[in-house]
Amino acid sequence: MKTVRILTLILIGIIAGALIWAATLPSSYSVKETIEIEAPIAKVFSQVNNFRNWSYWSPWTDSLYHTKYEGKSQGVGAIMLWTDEKEGRGVQEIMTSEENKMIITELTFGATEKPAKSVFTFTDIPAGTEVSWSMEGGDLSYPFGRFVGLIIEKGAARNFAIGLKQLKAHAESVKDQPDYMGYEVYDEIMDEQHFIAIVDSGKTDNLLPMFRKNYSSIYKEISNLKKDPVGSPIAEWRVYNPKGISTFACLVPIAGRIDIDDSNISYYNFAKRRTIWLSHKGDYESSINAWNTLDNYIKYNKLQIIGNPYEVYVKGPMNETDTAKWITNICFPVAN
Repeated sequence: MKTVRILTLILIGIIAGALIWAATLPSSYSVKETIEIEAPIAKVFSQVNNFRNWSYWSPWTDSLYHTKYEGKSQGVGAIMLWTDEKEGRGVQEIMTSEENKMIITELTFGATEKPAKSVFTFTDIPAGTEVSWSMEGGDLSYPFGRFVGLIIEKGAARNFAIGLKQLKAHAESVKDQPDYMGYEVYDEIMDEQHFIAIVDSGKTDNLLPMFRKNYSSIYKEISNLKKDPVGSPIAEWRVYNPKGISTFACLVPIAGRIDIDDSNISYYNFAKRRTIWLSHKGDYESSINAWNTLDNYIKYNKLQIIGNPYEVYVKGPMNETDTAKWITNICFPVAN
């Protein structure tokens, strides 16, 4: 009995001590780590603003698997989802993105009600870029929430420091990447798309009238089928020969699959796939820089092309006479 009494007093003492300690802990936590990176601010910013780039420097990469991406490729609306061996399912989303200035993300684990908010700030300095990574939280319950805040503060500080150090190493290694000539390159997972298509071929200097004829036939067929187009017309390039015969598919997107009984017009689809793309403004003759930019981007990032490149005619000769206002999205499907 004496032993039990002693153990009980010891336990009471431990609990009392823990409660007293918890009372001295703050009801909020705050973490901030800063580093200087010898690379241009735009290139450092892009490593954080695109979740796909996090695999190069994130302190948690080794413990994460089944990573997926949703929403936009970068900036506000970009979403990263994954499963962690210890914490379970995680979701992180970019909520604020001010170019070369600040990025705010929200992170949610499992059934957590309140997301954790992280803030990245970027400052242009003579040596390159100063990056700060911070996180704050409040309303920590007493006593257990106070201990959780202490654990978060210590763990986050360590991980933020590791992440910034790895970001520095990666950003400084890619600071000499090719000049993308002012184009912004996007990396996205495109959902499956359905089309009515005509496959054709002809000399490159005589393609415009062929395109007009083919798209006119496709839109007529869509009307006959009592369907509606659900996007801009597309040209998929099967063979491109600037000095000879090119083969291409004229495509108009529709909603869902459909059976077509016609020898010249057919149903066609793109499977869900990762796509590298950019938007070019101007006439088609001036798009050579856009094509070269995508080529350089794919080569530099060691990506594998897995399908035919294609152009999306957001605005062109069918709905705009001023060639300076034409908008063409140029796309390359690549392996994940």
